[in-house]
Amino acid sequence: MHKWKWSLKKAKKTNRELHAERCDTELKLSVARKMREEDGFYYPHNLDFRGRACPMHPHLCHLGSYLCRGVLEYAEGRPLGKYGLCWLKIHLANKYGGGIEKLSHEGKLAFVENQLFDIFDSAANPVDGNCWWTNAED
Repeated sequence: MHKWKWSLKKAKKTNRELHAERCDTELKLSVARKMREEDGFYYPHNLDFRGRACPMHPHLCHLGSYLCRGVLEYAEGRPLGKYGLCWLKIHLANKYGGGIEKLSHEGKLAFVENQLFDIFDSAANPVDGNCWWTNAED
């Protein structure tokens, strides 16, 4: 009987947690659905006493979960600039892991250059392509 009560308590706790997560996800998606037709919008921020900027909107912001960041898209694209592509390649190498992040900047750039075909293939066909990204660390 004691095991049954413990498993029931655990199941109820899991259900409560999943319900809270579903509500949070639905709230974020409902905000995204409402903003979908807009040409663009601004994120007002508050500054705290240390000078840190925090977005005022709590549900859908660039500092939120992967879900929040995944549904956002820039309204106005801008060029990367003189060094932007190099820094983007370095960031990709750092995120790939597997010891690549410990290479010099030149080594990271060379790694990404050697993988460009697979990177573009994964961007165009993330599931059906060569799946280059599946070899990366978590």
